Amino acid sequence: MCRAADFSPRQFPRQYAGASHCQDAGVSTVEMVILTPLLLGLVLLIVAFGTIVTTQGQVFGAARNAARAASLTHDVPTARQAAQRAAATDLGARCAGGPRVELASSVTEAGTDPLTVTVTCPVDLSGLTLFDFPSLHIVTGRSAAPLDTYRRFEGNSAP
Repeated sequence: MCRAADFSPRQFPRQYAGASHCQDAGVSTVEMVILTPLLLGLVLLIVAFGTIVTTQGQVFGAARNAARAASLTHDVPTARQAAQRAAATDLGARCAGGPRVELASSVTEAGTDPLTVTVTCPVDLSGLTLFDFPSLHIVTGRSAAPLDTYRRFEGNSAP
């Protein structure tokens, strides 16, 4: 039981001038119990969004490099392999299951249409389970590169 006689104003002149300590008993414990999960949740949100934003920048760079690598080849199968290799090299293990690369173009000769590459990367967020995050977040980047005018691109479409 808390009594006013236990805490004299001489012991705590500024904090308890004329007030009893009984009114504040347990308040800091309640504050910590409420604020700790909220602060932990805020940190996890920042980590999740930082992971997504960082991966988005890397996927954009991988799409750019994949489009450039594909534009330097002579046919569709080689372009697809070069784009996949460039994206996998740039992203490494960042994507869960590796990046998925798609070519989209209907070119028959160099210089007509740019070669468009789309890189899709599933980001694993399973470690951030305090909130109801999906375990995978899909990040997509698209880039186009013109075909070299001195190279012949064989094949009428990129399936």
